[in-house]
Amino acid sequence: MEYFNRQKMWGKRKNSTIRALRNIRIGLLLLFLLVHGGGTCGPGTTNKVRPIGRKVGMKQTQRLPDAEESSAAASGSSEGPVRRGSPKYKALKVEINTDVIFKEDGETNDNKRMTPRCAEKLKNLIRGVIRQWDGRVKVRVIKAYYAGKEKRKRRHPLTLHYEGRAIDIQTSDLDQKKYPILGRLAVNAGFDWVSYSSKNYIHASVRAIGPDLETKPAQTGCFHSNSSVRLQSGMTVLMKDLKIGDRVATLDDHGKITYNPVIMFFHRNLNLRSKYLIISTLNHNDKKLVITPTHLIYRLNQQTQQASVVYANQLAVGDYIYIRNTSHPHDHSVGMRRITSISASELSGVFAPLTETGNILVEDIVVSCYAVFPSETISHWTMFPVRFLARIFPNFFNTEDEIPWYPRMLFQFYSNVRKWIGNP
Repeated sequence: MEYFNRQKMWGKRKNSTIRALRNIRIGLLLLFLLVHGGGTCGPGTTNKVRPIGRKVGMKQTQRLPDAEESSAAASGSSEGPVRRGSPKYKALKVEINTDVIFKEDGETNDNKRMTPRCAEKLKNLIRGVIRQWDGRVKVRVIKAYYAGKEKRKRRHPLTLHYEGRAIDIQTSDLDQKKYPILGRLAVNAGFDWVSYSSKNYIHASVRAIGPDLETKPAQTGCFHSNSSVRLQSGMTVLMKDLKIGDRVATLDDHGKITYNPVIMFFHRNLNLRSKYLIISTLNHNDKKLVITPTHLIYRLNQQTQQASVVYANQLAVGDYIYIRNTSHPHDHSVGMRRITSISASELSGVFAPLTETGNILVEDIVVSCYAVFPSETISHWTMFPVRFLARIFPNFFNTEDEIPWYPRMLFQFYSNVRKWIGNP
């Protein structure tokens, strides 16, 4: 088995002086861009769905996220059909809106029935469609809640239409050339899963939660407050009790466990609720990694047999991730464990520490300190000013701010760039 080797992911390191100068240039360039171009809006989410270009429309057969609809990374599993007259049926919302067209379905109004969360995302989509095509086109809903009594069609017994958690949509002019953009607008509107599997319509669905349980997404990738990390003393400490300067288990460029100080927290909020994935592995003493979906983690690439960096929501049962080797107390290497289950939950408490190496062992599982932006390498480069300042002034970023000023500017810049190019 080949050991975890970060040099093979990042490429061979050059002379340290040249690398430092390069990182300084990159850091200064990003800081310049942030100061001059990142002040238009703060980090976080918005209900505005901006117009997007044709180049970023969905492709035929594409699904976002690229996972099964019933998976934890998407809309989650079915809770069972909702029968007419039941309390859950009465809780469905009948959407009345002149800016959307509903396909006639008799006197039941079923095509207007959906969960409050689905209705909320539909409203976001309506605003996006109006803005995209200057009010000339409306959303057309051809299927929402489905009671399962139509004989002309047979749907999968676990379809989320039975619960009012899914809609099938078109544009009012039935122009199929617009559907790739319509699909992307649905993603931007906040639907938890969008599929362009049929050329005739876009399918979109949501999780089984209502607006009363809606959470504010963590503006960074985070770990739950009760996650544990290992200190140099051998003791473990909960994430919520971790402090700037604590030396925690990390991984060096050769795949060996070493201990480095925490130099900053990207995000720290004990009360904020966020969506988490709960990842279990084989023979890991019942330890579970609780991590936000857009946090970066290391996964074994089955083709190259090397570590690769992916979002947590790209993991699947059967994948291998890297875990501290516990067979020998003084062993500083890591091994691999197979993922046995992935579930989703909403929990309070978000913490995202940064170490000098850019990675950390949480529940003895090797994870990146970085999130949201897909490139760990670029993320690590942009944190050079933080590492530089922390070496001179160890407590420079030891503030009470939920998100320190430097990562906050980075989030602003990244958010502005994504909006400018039309990505969600």
